[in-house]
Amino acid sequence: MTLLSHILSLSLSLAAAGEEPDGKKVFLAKKCNVCHSIKSEGIVALQKDSAEMKISDLSGLSTKRKLDWLVRYLEKKEKLEDKLHPPKFRGEEAELNALSKWLMSLKPAS
Repeated sequence: MTLLSHILSLSLSLAAAGEEPDGKKVFLAKKCNVCHSIKSEGIVALQKDSAEMKISDLSGLSTKRKLDWLVRYLEKKEKLEDKLHPPKFRGEEAELNALSKWLMSLKPAS
């Protein structure tokens, strides 16, 4: 069984059991760390800053945004600096909720 199929299987079994997925696991499984770092969690973005893309650290996100805004932004229903989030979140609603709640729980990087 590949790692991806194992993650998908685990995600489906948690959803079937009525448990909310782990937000950090969703962040990594959906490859959010390609474009985002979370310094407070020791997560480094896989890409580097470039002229086309600025890597954003999501540590302490709750000091700048609210949960409902984040959910809408990830669904491409809200803009940041007149831009929609590049990819629309592709996953289950439970995964989006778990990811958003986890991101909002993060402490600022020290």
